[in-house]
Amino acid sequence: MESNSSKENYIKLCKICDHNVHKYLCPRCGIEYCSVVCYKSDKHSECSESFYRGCVEEELKFNEKDPETRRKMLEILQRMHEEHANDMEDMEELAHQQLDSDDDDEVPDLSDRLRNIDLDDADSVWAALTDGEKQEFETLLCNGEMEKLLPPWKPWWSYRANAKLVEDLSKTSKAFDYQQNCPRIKNIKHYNEISKVPPAECVKNNVLNVLHAYAFTALYFNGDHHNFPREAISILTELSNNLRENEVFIKADLAIESVSQQAMNCRTLVADPENISATKNACTCILQGPEDSNKYFYVKAAFSDLHKLFSKCTVPSKPKDTPKCTSKEFSKRFPDHGAISATEIPRNKLKLYLKKIEYYLSWVETYGSNLYT
Repeated sequence: MESNSSKENYIKLCKICDHNVHKYLCPRCGIEYCSVVCYKSDKHSECSESFYRGCVEEELKFNEKDPETRRKMLEILQRMHEEHANDMEDMEELAHQQLDSDDDDEVPDLSDRLRNIDLDDADSVWAALTDGEKQEFETLLCNGEMEKLLPPWKPWWSYRANAKLVEDLSKTSKAFDYQQNCPRIKNIKHYNEISKVPPAECVKNNVLNVLHAYAFTALYFNGDHHNFPREAISILTELSNNLRENEVFIKADLAIESVSQQAMNCRTLVADPENISATKNACTCILQGPEDSNKYFYVKAAFSDLHKLFSKCTVPSKPKDTPKCTSKEFSKRFPDHGAISATEIPRNKLKLYLKKIEYYLSWVETYGSNLYT
């Protein structure tokens, strides 16, 4: 006596509904089906519709000399087309109703959901998103579209006034005020007021080392480095051996190359030839200045910005009242999201960094022209 399992091997079910025993075989695609309902179902619609259309077209060819028969067949074909169009409209309407029903679930706006959440806590932000928003985020991340959402940043040092041989006095338009577009220049004492020792020749190379580290950091944060001051200075001090270790550079190219090497060797940074090249181009623009008559203005602006950035870190950060998220779903799914961490720099060391930045700023104010010799 055969077992039940061996009997089931001989029973072939309908390949469309996968429930009833198949009775028929589609002459076009060879699929096994059980009824007309399955034959006309959505799973088989592409084949069945083309079959009906073929039958009608064959019938039209056969009866092309009979106008009345031809007219009736055209009506059938037109009705089939309209029924298909109506089905598509019904499907679209159903989809819209489902979307509307989702809206009716009273999901608050994203701004409301994030109102009392620490936006620096990625897990808390992730927990506030809907499943659809999470899926959209992952899609943007996978296809590389995420970067396009970042607002474009035009660095303040990119402006360069064009030299005019003849000025058109008829134009009344106001000239671009690059000084208002730059970081505010810090008032600093003249070099001779802070040091009685003439500066060494290597100071200009050390200035270039710090300047390139600053440019890399500003570009890396897309100009948003002041919103992440501790993370920014962690990167900056990692890149500048002069600032961090008082390394003295006897040649300018060694001072510049040192920053590139530090960036490439840093595990927490994504450094490649493209952003290394962008850093060097940025420093070229900074050293050129906004105009020939004010050539090292941008260098002063950069060191003033540095001073402001480090000064922010001397003020203790206030603990946030918002509770931390207990769920670590985002951290588990994206373990590298917090790759840039802020290394806590002691307050006394921060003050030493500030003193050095002030020294370089005073040197630029007094001996800035030496940068071009």
